[in-house]
Amino acid sequence: MRPLSLRVAASALAMFAIVSNSQAAPVTKAATGTDLTAGASWGGTVPGSGDVATWASTSLGAGLALGTSSSWGGIGVASAMSDIGITGTGTLTLGSGGINMSSSTVNLDLGTPIALGASQTWTVNSGRTLAASGIISGTSMGLTKTGLGTLTIKNAANTFSGGTIINAGQLTLDIQANAALGTGPITLNGGRLFLERITAANALTVNGGDLYPENGFGDNWNGPVTLNSNLIIQGPGYATMTFNGSISGAGGLTLNGQGPVVLGVANSYTGPTSVTACTLQCNHKDALGSGALSISGTPNSKVNLNYTGTRNIASLILGGVPQSGGTHGSTTSPAANKNDTCFSGNGTVTVPLSPAKNILTFNFGALGTDAQYQYGAFPNNTLTGMTLTFTGLNSSKQYLFQFGYGDKRTSFAYNESVVLRLSDGTQAVTPLAFGSPAIGDEYALLTAIVTNTTSLVFYLPDTHAGNHGPTQGGFSVHRFDPPSAPPTGLTATAGVGQVSLTWTAPANTTGYMVKRSLASGNEVAIEASATTNYTDAPLTNGVRYYYVVSATNSAGVSTNSSNEVSARPLPAAAPKPALLSGTAGFSLGRATGAQFTISNGMGGIQYRITYTSDLASGIWTPLAWLTCANSGTGLMTLMDTNVPLATRRFYRIEAQLP
Repeated sequence: MRPLSLRVAASALAMFAIVSNSQAAPVTKAATGTDLTAGASWGGTVPGSGDVATWASTSLGAGLALGTSSSWGGIGVASAMSDIGITGTGTLTLGSGGINMSSSTVNLDLGTPIALGASQTWTVNSGRTLAASGIISGTSMGLTKTGLGTLTIKNAANTFSGGTIINAGQLTLDIQANAALGTGPITLNGGRLFLERITAANALTVNGGDLYPENGFGDNWNGPVTLNSNLIIQGPGYATMTFNGSISGAGGLTLNGQGPVVLGVANSYTGPTSVTACTLQCNHKDALGSGALSISGTPNSKVNLNYTGTRNIASLILGGVPQSGGTHGSTTSPAANKNDTCFSGNGTVTVPLSPAKNILTFNFGALGTDAQYQYGAFPNNTLTGMTLTFTGLNSSKQYLFQFGYGDKRTSFAYNESVVLRLSDGTQAVTPLAFGSPAIGDEYALLTAIVTNTTSLVFYLPDTHAGNHGPTQGGFSVHRFDPPSAPPTGLTATAGVGQVSLTWTAPANTTGYMVKRSLASGNEVAIEASATTNYTDAPLTNGVRYYYVVSATNSAGVSTNSSNEVSARPLPAAAPKPALLSGTAGFSLGRATGAQFTISNGMGGIQYRITYTSDLASGIWTPLAWLTCANSGTGLMTLMDTNVPLATRRFYRIEAQLP
């Protein structure tokens, strides 16, 4: 039986040799020994290029060193006696086994230079950290990060060129480690790319995941960015993220609670841009993508259009509300639709108008005062999707357009609408559904205030519902004054028993309404005025009055003036005060001094108190100023606690108008 036994053993050895050649064998770190090039540290044999250097629960982790260069097939970490730290000047070449910490209970810190012997995957368990501070090299070799844990790359001079793929977890580029990911491209499939004061030149392709700029000194991405999906950018409010490389692709940008994000050059990405609780700054006319733009209604959500010109975008939503076609921007821009809550800067964005079909134009001269024009006989079935253009309008007037059926109106279904736009394409009013308001069976009114234009355009519905198809009909146009703007520059000047008001007149105004109250914000109308000044009299001296002014014309009363003013009439001379009660101004022993109450004071007037100890000297020394409260009582109380012992003082009270 011995030969048979030997043959079995030999066969087993042969099979073992086959397995060892096709799969890296684990070599476990011993509980002792810090020199990783010594066999004693590994229980006898150091790992080679075909072995996986492995750490288990009984393995020493602290204070390890790699004094000379070594080649391992990979690193596997399940546990150790402590976190693992490897330092040394020897270069560690890692094979295709990479680093597997998928079930690790400890962290790993590689301080030695690393050469990628093959493209490989580094997997980090959730809650664990793999840190690499030595130079990472490897021509044409790439690195893939997986696992929910964190990989931190600290060296700013890495040279591996095969690229980096991030599938899950977090990959952190340490402070100013600009070349941490080598020279190759970066692909973000998922997880997070965490930046700490980084200026990167790599090409970045985004298929998922998010970017997290963290450092207050800012982060810069100067390489090209390709968005195959939406890139989420989020981080602390103090961190600025700047893109100086072009951004392309069908994906978009989602900014969520981040510090300022700056787009510095022209970009061609076509996906949506969403801005929430942060500022997006566009420093080029074409920096913003051409897709939909959505700016949240949450505080600090804003787009700074820091350029001259306009950017065409697919659509615009502000605070959850879809916006009409035309130009949009801040009040400092030439936009027709101005919004300082969502925009800043001098540039604009342009939202496309509805497509015009079957264009039909009506030209006529300026309407006379209160004139009415009626047009009829639209040909049957020509109104669907039609554009009506009106020219020759007075830019300072308001026009009422009426559409309907029959001889003078045009029939539409109740759920359809007409959009009124100015000649530059901006929407003048919110679309109104036909039949609202209704007169008879069907009727609709549209009203627009026309400014700085001589033409209007109606975009009619593309389709008609039910049995309300277009019939022969027409429209009528009425012209009248628009409501006036409120007066500006209101001022108030107090006099004796009166207050004089002046203000600046707005356009289209025929008169004014003066409003007054005794409390701020509660003004009611007291008088009509035909001029830009008014004197309110008689008034009670010493009482403060509050004023606003509205403008009036045939369209009604405007809103109140932008500023509220107040004034308090005063008499030519202040009333003489009287001593109501008090103690003599004579102090003996530890007496506290003189105290007295003054009556007949007037609200808002100051009273000067002086004293002397020698009436014959005529020298009066100032003691205090008192201001009588506007309470109607006119009472003031003074305590003089500085009367010297055994000294008599005489007091004098004088009123002084302000």
